[in-house]
Amino acid sequence: MKILKRIVWWFFILAGMFYALPAGLLQIPSLQKKISVPIAAALTGKLQSEIRIGQIKLGFPNKITLNDIYLEDRSKETLLQAKRLTADFDIFSLFQKKWRIHSVQLYAFRFNLSRETHDSPLNIQYILDILAGPDSTKN
Repeated sequence: MKILKRIVWWFFILAGMFYALPAGLLQIPSLQKKISVPIAAALTGKLQSEIRIGQIKLGFPNKITLNDIYLEDRSKETLLQAKRLTADFDIFSLFQKKWRIHSVQLYAFRFNLSRETHDSPLNIQYILDILAGPDSTKN
């Protein structure tokens, strides 16, 4: 019985250190703004498009909220502008270095889809291709 109590105790300590502490710190507005800059810069590099994020909030246990989002397409036109984006995700998939998103909600947003010609892909297609990564269906 003592071993079970210790296991449960250590579980809560580790959960506090690895989730509750960062989530609590992300409730501080100055930290929300400070952390949004390097995350937006990393996403700008990965997606090869200008991205700006005003604030990032982490909700318990599996919710992330991005405020004041701006995303350009490759032709420097506004692709997405939103007051708030909230996503529910699978926290356990993060241990496998993957994001599994269950739902996304956009609030007060403008989303501009376009294509240069009738046969050309949509202006968001390159982002979908980057996020999809390598084809996992091939054997």
